Amino acid sequence: MEKLAVYCAQNPFKVIFSWLFIFALSIYLNISFLEDGLTTEFTFITQPESEKGQEALLDLTGPRLASELIVVKSDTFKVSNPEFENLVTSIQTDLTKLGPNIIKNNYSYYQTQDPQSVSKNQNATLIGLTLSVSVDAGIKNVPKVIEIVDKYNKEPNFEVLILGEASIASASNKLSEEDLIRGESIGGSVALVILILVFGGLVAGVLPLILALLGIVIATGLVAIIGNIYQLSFFITNMVTMIGLAVGIDYTLFIISRYREERNQDFDKIEAVRRTASTATRSVVISGITVMLALLGIVIVPTLVFVSLGIGALIVVVVSILISLTLLPSLIGLLGDKLNSLRVPFLNSRTSKSVEITSSANIWVRFAGFVMRFPIISLVVVLIVLVPISMQTNSLVTGANGIDTMPEDMDIVKAYNVLSEEFSYGSISTQDIVVSGRFAPEALNSAVEILSQLVQGDPDLIGILGTPQINSQNDVALIRIATASVVGSSQSENTVKRLRDSIVPEAFSGLDSSIYVSGDHAFYADFYQMVDEFTPYVFALVLTLSFILLMMTFRSIVIPIKAVLMNLLSVGVAYGLLVLVFQKGIGNEIFGFQQTDIIEAWIPLFLFCVVFGLSMDYHVFLLSRVKEFYNKTKDNTLAVSYGLSSTATIITGAGLIMVAVFGGFALGEMLMMQQIGFGLLVAILLDSTIIRIILVPASMKLLGEYNWYMPKWLEWLPTVKFEAEN
Repeated sequence: MEKLAVYCAQNPFKVIFSWLFIFALSIYLNISFLEDGLTTEFTFITQPESEKGQEALLDLTGPRLASELIVVKSDTFKVSNPEFENLVTSIQTDLTKLGPNIIKNNYSYYQTQDPQSVSKNQNATLIGLTLSVSVDAGIKNVPKVIEIVDKYNKEPNFEVLILGEASIASASNKLSEEDLIRGESIGGSVALVILILVFGGLVAGVLPLILALLGIVIATGLVAIIGNIYQLSFFITNMVTMIGLAVGIDYTLFIISRYREERNQDFDKIEAVRRTASTATRSVVISGITVMLALLGIVIVPTLVFVSLGIGALIVVVVSILISLTLLPSLIGLLGDKLNSLRVPFLNSRTSKSVEITSSANIWVRFAGFVMRFPIISLVVVLIVLVPISMQTNSLVTGANGIDTMPEDMDIVKAYNVLSEEFSYGSISTQDIVVSGRFAPEALNSAVEILSQLVQGDPDLIGILGTPQINSQNDVALIRIATASVVGSSQSENTVKRLRDSIVPEAFSGLDSSIYVSGDHAFYADFYQMVDEFTPYVFALVLTLSFILLMMTFRSIVIPIKAVLMNLLSVGVAYGLLVLVFQKGIGNEIFGFQQTDIIEAWIPLFLFCVVFGLSMDYHVFLLSRVKEFYNKTKDNTLAVSYGLSSTATIITGAGLIMVAVFGGFALGEMLMMQQIGFGLLVAILLDSTIIRIILVPASMKLLGEYNWYMPKWLEWLPTVKFEAEN
């Protein structure tokens, strides 16, 4: 590692131009291929029952095409008025002009005379249309439909809105992009200010941000390649940006800080680079590996959103590490002492010759000394505050938030509100029963009769809609059951469970065909079940791998046990605050967050993996300095004081940068991004402050030399060094 860093510092132009070429190629990949590699569809990698049912339906219904509803409303006219009919007819005419490549068909009340297409007060009606393509492809076509809707929405006395799969996906994409830009702008700007304050100069302050942005562009270029081979969720770009800013800035910050410290010890530029590579850069690599091990927990959950988020995070962490190993030493070699140029007046540039760990003027030494004089009191006070917050996790309710949690001024939300308030579409949905395999029509009819009787006895099921849809070969059938359950709710999940466990098996016991409970209700039930099923495996994998890596790094079983427990505390507090702020609405208005009864089902497991990985950063960086000094002095108390004082400003700055980045995303308008950003923000803020400056030194003092205990029967394990002898 030292040789690589020295080579890069001595040959900066070769390395810099190589990275510039990769950067330019990544821009091309992003522009040309990224959009085609991303999907808004939420699918499984494996095939649960709901997916099997949808696949069986292909033979009956064909490929699933995107459908839309156009809502036409007037406070002046009734649907029966000619003015109303003329406007609807004009809209349909313009839709037809788009051609069969965009619109497969469209219909309205004036053709079908379907009373469900007219609102209760007769002042609104619906135009149904089917696009000629799937939802993913429909995202490119639906803007032309939206143009027509916007055109007629300007007509006096009428409000024209659209709601459907493609329009929701298109609006979600747009909102996600806006949140992404907002998060980058706020997080990047605040991070730049913090970096300048930490380093006391513009050049050293700007460099970490530039390298983080470079890493994000390159990582998204790699995502574009992977996405065109194996399609990924569009949320991956938010993940790459958020994690890329956080770790990219932090890794560069730690390395530049150590390099400046070595230069201030009068080592020449190349020797300072070598010594930095043997210490801080090694810690960065260990930290990065720990983060990646934690992120593996996301990838093993077989759903597209989890796999995509995990892949995106892993890619950007790897790219950030490679930049730290090669490009950063090259830039340091090129800039030399110009790294400290453009100093900001009156700011401490932290260029002292050494870290004077015994100085009574050092606030961090004094604070560490205070904590270690009263370790039990310090631990008790902190735990009295944090444990009750983490216990709020018992009230955590997960599920799926609907369109109504999106910004109220969005047209799709307005359309949804009209449908919910004035049409039956907002309150009635269907549970889909799919029969796959050869069957006799008489046997199917008999089963449907039994099903109808059983459905009537269920409080959450209304009744069978119409007659079964059957294909010509009599081997696929679809029976739809009306339900008042909200899709994704616990009521819906319980209804699916009753259908699968008792109602459907009893009704279809006389058929040899495969019977699937499918549709949107079943999809969410399968997703919740999959998350619950994989949660213990994810926890076990992340905790075990992190423990083993830290044990081999620090040659201790006590250090990794404490690190795991403290990280679990951070995660627990993050969960607890999500419950208090979002579910219970305590202080949500202060942050501008929406109050909601549920947390998105995938967020807790996602937060565990990401928080666990990122929190390890501070343990590794702090304890690496503690271990470094402990190896020299064998004085545990002095080593803790040294480690805390020598990393205090840098780790605090790094923590505030992550808080700024996650805070920028928490200020977005998408509820799930608010929940993710806030959860990460509070966990990292807690870990980089209270845990680092109180719990770590207090626990280190209480355990004394036992901190470094390693059983002899484990000494055969290989050593993963985070520092080299200087």
